[in-house]
Amino acid sequence: MFFSLEPKTRREDLYDRENELDELERAFENGRIVLLTDTRRIGKTSIYS
Repeated sequence: MFFSLEPKTRREDLYDRENELDELERAFENGRIVLLTDTRRIGKTSIYS
């Protein structure tokens, strides 16, 4: 199997998503409400974890 079925726990495991993670962190720091939507198996649960 190429991919683990468990959510990722390390930032490095979310390949090439640094900009998105930084943007999410800034939104949370500013007290914004964030809704993550996308297709299946793209990593939404890993972001939440």
